[in-house]
Amino acid sequence: MEKKGIAIMFIGLAAVLFAAYGVASRNEAGQVDKLEGRGNATLDGTSALTELEGLGAGLMGADLLSEGKGDDGANMTKVIARATFEQMKTLDQQGKSPFDEKNSDTAEVRNAVERSVAESTNAVFEGIVVKNSDLKTIMNNTRDAKRRYLKDLEAMLARHPVKESYKNIPGGLEGLIEQSCAGQQTNISKELSDDYTAIARDMMKIQTPSQWVVFHKQGITHYLQGSVIFSGIAGCAADPLKGYSVAQSLSEFGQNSSLLQKLLQKMYTEVGL
Repeated sequence: MEKKGIAIMFIGLAAVLFAAYGVASRNEAGQVDKLEGRGNATLDGTSALTELEGLGAGLMGADLLSEGKGDDGANMTKVIARATFEQMKTLDQQGKSPFDEKNSDTAEVRNAVERSVAESTNAVFEGIVVKNSDLKTIMNNTRDAKRRYLKDLEAMLARHPVKESYKNIPGGLEGLIEQSCAGQQTNISKELSDDYTAIARDMMKIQTPSQWVVFHKQGITHYLQGSVIFSGIAGCAADPLKGYSVAQSLSEFGQNSSLLQKLLQKMYTEVGL
């Protein structure tokens, strides 16, 4: 989904928040709450001869995660809506129109919404932490040990074949996002999220030579980010701000996948595979 399109959606959501205050202020009970050319395995389990497309990696053009299910405090839309409502209510009580575009206070409310969305999005991903204690690190950095790591990685990825159900949806991934935010096709987004979590968990079980731990942690973090992204998209209907904000991360997510793919290719070359 293009950033311009998402920006328009955010503007629309902000307008809804402002309009919501207009309705609520007239209602005593009104509240917002009521691998290039090689046959080695790739990060998505396909051949390096194939363009990296699976599990969001082609987007160039829960013990591990706590989603706070059932907790309104975890709903970005509700949190920001409440805060915005209170700011606008304060302006109203001060005799200032919260709808006056020329009012610097009104502009500040809009800026506060944008900052809140950005901060909330960052917080979602900052919650992803891969600890050394979660890994099976070995001090054996011989060629054989590293080759065994790559073979184990290949076997693990083979157990998680790429699912591309979203390609059957008109508009592909963009269509999936739009339909999920409309309360449709959430099962596909949830399935992708679960797939990423399963891969991350299995990757943690692989014995990793200490010299390759940095890459290993980056790979696990990448899959956990994918889980968060598609979980947010799956829940977009209930929390549209979170859904659209995590969707903005898809382009960077795809770029990171390609970067990891290049690192993996170098690792194969290092051990003569």
